[in-house]
Amino acid sequence: MKIGYLGWMLVSVVSSLLSLNAGSMEIVLTDNIKPFVDNSSSHKGLVVTRVKEALDTIPIKDYSIDYISDDNLLMHPPLLEKGKYDIGLRWDTPDCSSKNDTKLCNFIVSKPLFKTVSQFYRRKNSSGTVSEPKEIYGKNICRPKGWFGFDLEKQGFVDAQNITLTTPNSVQECFNKLKNGKVDFVAVTEYSARPIIKSMKLSKYIESVDALSTPIRLSLIAHKNNPKAYIYIHKLNIGLSKLKN
Repeated sequence: MKIGYLGWMLVSVVSSLLSLNAGSMEIVLTDNIKPFVDNSSSHKGLVVTRVKEALDTIPIKDYSIDYISDDNLLMHPPLLEKGKYDIGLRWDTPDCSSKNDTKLCNFIVSKPLFKTVSQFYRRKNSSGTVSEPKEIYGKNICRPKGWFGFDLEKQGFVDAQNITLTTPNSVQECFNKLKNGKVDFVAVTEYSARPIIKSMKLSKYIESVDALSTPIRLSLIAHKNNPKAYIYIHKLNIGLSKLKN
């Protein structure tokens, strides 16, 4: 008797259920994407709080969280693919309905931990209006080191090398550079920008450029080759749904 894809997936899920408690769920997170992950703070950031709350509702008690200092979410897929960790983070979710061959489609993606907007900010005394990406070609855009860049790629900034990208170590450094006229734009999430703008008292001096905003979601991912991937993501989704309700 032949077993189709769904059959094999069912076998994988059942096997995972039977062995779920055989070992710890190993999670890898990237530091320096404040306020989402911040290993220097007592609560470790919004993502860690959210993940722990979701795991507690399931409940899954046997898990570990490691923080990698590479400061790059792009490191997560190869770490998961090699089986060094079970769960990682991902900002962008690729369109796997097309025939485009992308390795990111080899991952199972959870429900979003957070939905936010990648937003551009500039000084209020900047000249001209901005209604589309090409109107800021040639400008200097600041984004912290190790952050995602898929939104910039989608708007044609990166591949065409149409901008100068400045990458300091933090969101605050980006806004300092914007304040002092060393960059033209800051491109970060609203979640990250809001507390910095407030603490630096910049609301009177800067403005958002809504025409360049990109809706984004931060999710957990697991590689399909991991025998526990489906059940881990399924369990995490249950926990996230309970938190939402």
